[in-house]
Amino acid sequence: VFHNLTRAADGGYIVSGEMQIEDNRMGAWLIRVDDNGAIMWQRPYARGNRSAFLSAASTEGGLLLSGEVKPIGSARTSAWVMKVDLSGRLIWQRYYAGAYNYAARDLVVYDDGRASVLVDATPNTLLDRGHLRLMTFSPRGYLMNVEEFSEGQGAHAFRLVKGPKGERIMSGYAQMSYAEVPSVNEIPVSTFNAWLVAAPSLDPYEDPCLPKSYLP
Repeated sequence: VFHNLTRAADGGYIVSGEMQIEDNRMGAWLIRVDDNGAIMWQRPYARGNRSAFLSAASTEGGLLLSGEVKPIGSARTSAWVMKVDLSGRLIWQRYYAGAYNYAARDLVVYDDGRASVLVDATPNTLLDRGHLRLMTFSPRGYLMNVEEFSEGQGAHAFRLVKGPKGERIMSGYAQMSYAEVPSVNEIPVSTFNAWLVAAPSLDPYEDPCLPKSYLP
């Protein structure tokens, strides 16, 4: 399954998704193709009972990937963020798990090396609210900031793009429930509205790990 196609910084394309591996699990799948669609290299990344890459972007020295993992023995999915070099070798990776099902659905990378990752949080019961998180990472994978967004009974988003002034624009849907608080097995009467939300641009940033330049 292909979930995402993006242009590579040095030409060709990055294709990301999931594939069935030898033990019948679904493992994340990364493919690099040239301008004519010919495969240059491909790699599987098996994690837990299931793993998938949902988005990818070129960044300094490699590729940044986002997706989801279902850990062995867990009923919930975890958000997954990974950086690999230009041949697909692991540089760093991060997992985020909790009381919700988390999936890192999309990401954007900035010229200063930072990245914003869109994390969708889906509840396990009808009594909890789905919501979004924007997680900002440093160039070396340090989690710098987390922002949460919700709307109505539940909100979900699947795409993240940079606006003309640096805004982080997300698209998805919001759920509005009309019923009283439901029992565990009752489905509330709801309406689903298309949802477009713009978060503020990131504050200016100077990477403290880069060498300083001094005037003579």
